[in-house]
Amino acid sequence: MQADLIFEEKRALRKKYLGIRDSLSPTEKADSDLRILNALLSLDEYKKASVIFAYASKGSEADTFGIIKRALDDNKAVALPKCKSGGEMDFYFISSLNDLEPGCFGVLEPKARLKRADSPEGLCIVPALAYSKDGIRLGYGKGYYDRFLPRFKGIAAGLCHHRLLTDKLPFYSTDYKVSLIITDKGIYITK
Repeated sequence: MQADLIFEEKRALRKKYLGIRDSLSPTEKADSDLRILNALLSLDEYKKASVIFAYASKGSEADTFGIIKRALDDNKAVALPKCKSGGEMDFYFISSLNDLEPGCFGVLEPKARLKRADSPEGLCIVPALAYSKDGIRLGYGKGYYDRFLPRFKGIAAGLCHHRLLTDKLPFYSTDYKVSLIITDKGIYITK
């Protein structure tokens, strides 16, 4: 019964936060994206990481392409996820954005011929619709990152526009928290 209530609450919140995110004007989004990028680049966790696990942002998500390009320019290894059946995903190293092609859910993914990132250590940028200040993420409901992050040995960081940060979110015991949340108005340490 409790799980059904959480499911329904999450579904309603996904609609709410997608609406808020989609309401950002192009100028507001570009300004927010630049502030998030600069905040991420200022982190010791970014500076010390030799591997950045990222994702290809889509639509109104906080932009990750600037992060990917900068990490490659900084000579960091960059890996992006490729979804598999059963809600699993593997990360593959890319050397440029040309290594990406449309994949699951219309999101750009690494081409199949690339090298898999077998040792997941470094800094992982985690997608979500919204975050709570204590590190709970409201994902898209498929559980890919909740399955991946428990075996990740590095630091998990969320990106979001500050409007998508809230005090509390509903969660399941299997939902994985991030250690940092990077917004256009500040960085939140959650663990």
